[in-house]
Amino acid sequence: MISISHNSMNQTLLQYLMQYRSIFKKRSFDIFYWFIMSILCTEELRSIQFLYHGFIKKYTHKVLNSIYYFLSYVKFPIEILATTTVSILLSLIPEELRGNTLFITIDDTLQAKYVDKFDCYAKHFDHTKIKVLTTNESSNSDNEDTSKALRIYRIRWNIEVMFYQHKFFWSFGNYMVRNKDAIERYVNLLAIAYTFTCLLPFIDKKYAEYQFKSPQLVKRAVGEQITKELIFDTFVSSFESAKIYSTVKEAVQSFLDKDQVA
Repeated sequence: MISISHNSMNQTLLQYLMQYRSIFKKRSFDIFYWFIMSILCTEELRSIQFLYHGFIKKYTHKVLNSIYYFLSYVKFPIEILATTTVSILLSLIPEELRGNTLFITIDDTLQAKYVDKFDCYAKHFDHTKIKVLTTNESSNSDNEDTSKALRIYRIRWNIEVMFYQHKFFWSFGNYMVRNKDAIERYVNLLAIAYTFTCLLPFIDKKYAEYQFKSPQLVKRAVGEQITKELIFDTFVSSFESAKIYSTVKEAVQSFLDKDQVA
């Protein structure tokens, strides 16, 4: 089970992303952390430069080329990224539901294709061949098959919803990088940020009201809180040597905690 800090969204995000720590070297993980954070805190992901100048540069000493290098040349297996994400999801299933059948649906958009087959599948379900039969032309057996197909397609429909959200709210189509490896890494990192917004309401009680709601709402709330905390940290660091440090810190912290400030 993921250990979550209830005092800081930055710490919550860091503890969540620590599940991926073994995939990266220390410096790469730091870029990974800030890159995911920049996605969450940026309303529109126009480009890597936009993420860098609009967010990362404000709070770190990293250079733009380090971000491009991370995406294009740092070798981290995206298969393990995906496996780790699935492991996180499985760990959140309540004990009383773990004996039930679990459906994991994937889309073949990013899968290598070979004629009518694609990588990493055990049983192929072609949703384009569903035939919905009317009562007059179908037997009981046909109705059962149709009902089963529709149940499966209902599960699969979540993929369409996810891609719609990715394209219209998470700038999925703006790859921002030039080579194939960088594109695949960017898409998978975007998916990690997206998954975090989907899972946060189930791992942090403060965000429980967002369960089963749009990830965009969670993204906005998370982005606002992270930005407040970063501004607070930057602001406080400039007062550390001043006599009013403790007073300023207490007042700003009260603001962040949404208490009334006199």
